Amino acid sequence: MINKWLLSEGNITDGIVREVVRNIVTLIKKGQEGRSYLPEDITDGEKFEYEFKNVPEFSVELIFSFETNIDNEYQLDARTVDDGFVIEIILKVNPKFYPQSMYDIIGDLNEIVAHEIEHLYQESGKRPHSELDTHQGSIETRPTGKEYYLQPHEVPAQLKGFKRLKDIKKDPIEKTIRDWFYRNRSVNNLNDQDIEELTNFLVQKYKERYS
Repeated sequence: MINKWLLSEGNITDGIVREVVRNIVTLIKKGQEGRSYLPEDITDGEKFEYEFKNVPEFSVELIFSFETNIDNEYQLDARTVDDGFVIEIILKVNPKFYPQSMYDIIGDLNEIVAHEIEHLYQESGKRPHSELDTHQGSIETRPTGKEYYLQPHEVPAQLKGFKRLKDIKKDPIEKTIRDWFYRNRSVNNLNDQDIEELTNFLVQKYKERYS
């Protein structure tokens, strides 16, 4: 029953993710570098937060730039700030690979927005205590490297994001997860063994959660 409930909730979340990513892509295609606020900038200041039924209200802060000094096609990272209800997304795109890189950028934006929305659910008390951030407010004690991805609040968020990415690209979940880690090596600082161990671990957790 829990799995069915998660799948049903996921259908709702998918629609939210689509809207947010569509707004972000609009700004990217306009070449609107710098700091943007959504939905404020996409609605000419008429809306300051995304509002959806049964989902905490939230906004998005996008920091976007074209960067020629990065080795890979793009770098993408995100986090929740301001008590957890602002999703801050930092996207650096290498113009040498643009716009060919947009397919993967859109896929990873879907993953990262779905991931951060799961954190919104956690912050608003819609998840069990076992899935909460045990290092909230204690950056100094937060694990890094492989251990970062094994935190109790990170695992369900990763699974939510990877499910969204899998549904878009139509790849097996193992390939979805492994490719994501390799594609984002510039920000995750993981070696090949770490990636294989995390891939195997998360594939098993994915099957337990969504099968």
